Amino acid sequence: MSSSVIDTESQQAGAGQEREEPPERRLTELDLQRSRRYAFWEGPAGNLALGVQQNFIIPFALFLKATSVQLGLLSALPQLFSAVAQLQAPRVVSRLGSRKRMVMLVVLLSSVPWLLMTMTPLLPHGVRVWALIPLAALALALLVMTDPAWGSWISDLVPLSRRGRFLGSRSSLATVVTIGVSLGAATMLDMLHGWVLWGFIGMFALAFGARLTSFFLFTRMSEPPAKVTPRNRPGLISFVKSMPRSNLGSFTLYVLVLNFGAAMLGPFYTAYILEELGLSYLTYFGISAAASLATIISFRFWGPLADRYGNLRVLRFSAPGVSLLPLLLMVSPSPVWILFVQVVGSMSWAGFNLLSMNFVYESSDDTNRTSNIGYYKALVSLAVFCASTISGLIFTFLPQIFAYKALTLFLISGLLRVSASVFLLPRVKEIRPRTGGLGSGQGISRALWSRLHLHVHAPPIARHHMTLVKNFLLTLHLPGLRG
Repeated sequence: MSSSVIDTESQQAGAGQEREEPPERRLTELDLQRSRRYAFWEGPAGNLALGVQQNFIIPFALFLKATSVQLGLLSALPQLFSAVAQLQAPRVVSRLGSRKRMVMLVVLLSSVPWLLMTMTPLLPHGVRVWALIPLAALALALLVMTDPAWGSWISDLVPLSRRGRFLGSRSSLATVVTIGVSLGAATMLDMLHGWVLWGFIGMFALAFGARLTSFFLFTRMSEPPAKVTPRNRPGLISFVKSMPRSNLGSFTLYVLVLNFGAAMLGPFYTAYILEELGLSYLTYFGISAAASLATIISFRFWGPLADRYGNLRVLRFSAPGVSLLPLLLMVSPSPVWILFVQVVGSMSWAGFNLLSMNFVYESSDDTNRTSNIGYYKALVSLAVFCASTISGLIFTFLPQIFAYKALTLFLISGLLRVSASVFLLPRVKEIRPRTGGLGSGQGISRALWSRLHLHVHAPPIARHHMTLVKNFLLTLHLPGLRG
């Protein structure tokens, strides 16, 4: 893809691709409420397909005896496809003349790879993994291709003052559904024994049905009239060149490095749990389910805190947990310890993902929001692709730490994440004005603790430890945590 193609969207758009649309009627409050309701209930269906992608593709490949190179490709190639898809998203919206039409078309097409995955048992054993890799890549690419258009669409449907709560509640419901399905599937996989293959096929069929459900719900939503995107909107190269000089660019660079570090683990965390530690499917998904429950709890306070204090100020409290996660996993191979670390890490990742996307929405003006979201997510996907490719190629040559090669990747991942949070995050500035003392680190710490106290009912023996956590939150004075 040449820079002339990437950086001259305006010339192509000016060639007649952007049609003049007839004036659209303004939506009534009833239309907006109905659309928000359908958008809310679409969350579980969309997240279910993503959950199958994240939780079952790699175990399925391990079941099929995938090599380390194949595992690396299975993590890397979907990210490359995703980057290309998200770069094309603004152009597809422009050609179709509607964010809704684009989302509906892509969601419908995204059901096809899942249908094809259900047919993999018909293939010879030697080619099943090789067939799975492009299908998984296409499934993820089409799944995330709608993100820029959907992000712009939902930003017009939900007022800024309520956006954090709405997206947090939507994600909570979606996570509950995914937990239930994952636990049921894990129990089924452990019980099937010689029929495990068909258990995985059943999950792919479920993802196929979830995409069709999302398509139906999107047809019921209304689209507010979008502000006209300027014909001379900047392309990807211009966006990248402006990164050192813009606040959104500095934030994008921070997220790129952090996600690059996170993606170094690639599929090898799953391989470490299932193969090197020898844990069962049920234990693996039980840890994932507990972590997801922690995610649900955390959504109840990350969104409201962001609405009150600002996305970036609160994100600085989730960043340490995300950064230290792989280093903490190195401490012990005990399933109990892994469970504890994953619960803390999932709460941190929930806040990070929710608040980072809200910050991108808020940092983009109405006319360039779709493009900026597309560039941001495409660059993140490219970073994940590069990291997954590198980890897959170097894994067999890595030295062992405590008899496990995977722990070497944990160390590399942790050092990259910590470096990003220490050196890059402080360069990003909150764009919401501070109101009195509400933006102070201590104010957010107290609010965070009070919400945790409301949602976690600890037994008496744990109160002392919770008090220590409270005091720790109140005394944090790291550079990245100041308002």
